[in-house]
Amino acid sequence: MNKKQTILHFYAMGMLLLVGSLILPEQASAVPAFARQTSMPCTACHFQHFPALNSFGRSFRSGGYTLTGGQGLIEGDDISLPLMLMPRW
Repeated sequence: MNKKQTILHFYAMGMLLLVGSLILPEQASAVPAFARQTSMPCTACHFQHFPALNSFGRSFRSGGYTLTGGQGLIEGDDISLPLMLMPRW
């Protein structure tokens, strides 16, 4: 092999390695930020096999990742709404 073929061979192998590392998927791993925030174990929301969610995890996700759920109704007599939000009859 001459010098030009060797350089071309290393270049081709490097490109193959680069493309292979970009294409091959990585294994998913859970981020324990919500577990630290809520002081609950990861298994409170996940099954043993991550990242599958159990029923509590699905409701936690659909509630905006809060334990209290979504924002409740805002009611009261002293609430002022912008004119654009007031219904016109």
